[in-house]
Amino acid sequence: MIEALSNKLPLNKADAERAINIVLDDVIAALRQGGASETSRAFGTFSVSERQARTGAKSEDGGIDRDIGEPIGKVQAGQAV
Repeated sequence: MIEALSNKLPLNKADAERAINIVLDDVIAALRQGGASETSRAFGTFSVSERQARTGAKSEDGGIDRDIGEPIGKVQAGQAV
């Protein structure tokens, strides 16, 4: 991504990397606050959803395996993807 951006815009690789990191930092900050972040209609939307707790069987000893609910990241592809 960095090389592609520096080739398409009048940016050196260091400036291209900073630009990409700014966008990614904003996406990460929005997700940490529990929101969604639409990078662009063409690329897609990042969001967080809560995975429900579940119980399953352990294959090793036949015991019970309990997973707690946890947040997971999701990406919904945009129109161009």
